[in-house]
Amino acid sequence: MERAGRLKHEPKPKSPACYRCHSPVTPRGECGCRDGICLIHADGRDVLPLLEADIMVTDPPYGIHHSSRSGNEVAVVGETATGRDAKRVLTAEHTSIRDEIVMIWGDLPAIVFGHWRAPRPEGTMMRLVWDKEIFGMGGVGQWRPSDEEIYILNWPNPKNNGGNHGSILRHKALRGKNRPNHPTPKPIGLMRELISNCPPGIILDPFAGSGTTGRACKDLGRRCIMIEIKEIYCRIAANRLRQEVFFA
Repeated sequence: MERAGRLKHEPKPKSPACYRCHSPVTPRGECGCRDGICLIHADGRDVLPLLEADIMVTDPPYGIHHSSRSGNEVAVVGETATGRDAKRVLTAEHTSIRDEIVMIWGDLPAIVFGHWRAPRPEGTMMRLVWDKEIFGMGGVGQWRPSDEEIYILNWPNPKNNGGNHGSILRHKALRGKNRPNHPTPKPIGLMRELISNCPPGIILDPFAGSGTTGRACKDLGRRCIMIEIKEIYCRIAANRLRQEVFFA
């Protein structure tokens, strides 16, 4: 399969180095990290064309910014206020980064977190729903948001191979002291469930954030390449990966 390659970012960057071990990274994500989890501090759009992974698992930014009803604070991305003044549809402006990554990724399997207001990414074969088990911000009338969409793209053998799984995934969203210093952290149990049902191969997350995808891969014995543009989140992810495997 050939990828679409670079779109807007020139010139082509040099081969990346791992943020954790500082070693050069091969196209298949080999570096000096013995646990098989490579972390690259870069823009995913720049380095993704240089890498060769097998399954993408990621939670892209959707560019949602708004004020609460009081007008005094900015709500967390992914927990958008849904009252009268909230935007009803997210446009290409909000999904442009996601769509560029999906285009570069091509027709390989992917799991992509989404937002109910945004158009689904091209290649979507099924929608899963993450039941957060707690209420989010905003709402209409008595209804409060408590879920998030997850899209399955370009999945192999769509009929069935490995048992039946429902489309509702129930994992309590992180709050308080259990929440990493990141606006949209995902529960480690949710990421383990998703990754444990992925086809064999190397997992890639071009929007790594606080590193939950890599942490889940380490717990499951899967190789993973993470890419994160903000160094503050690279530091958080690297610290989380220092812990020994605590899940079997």
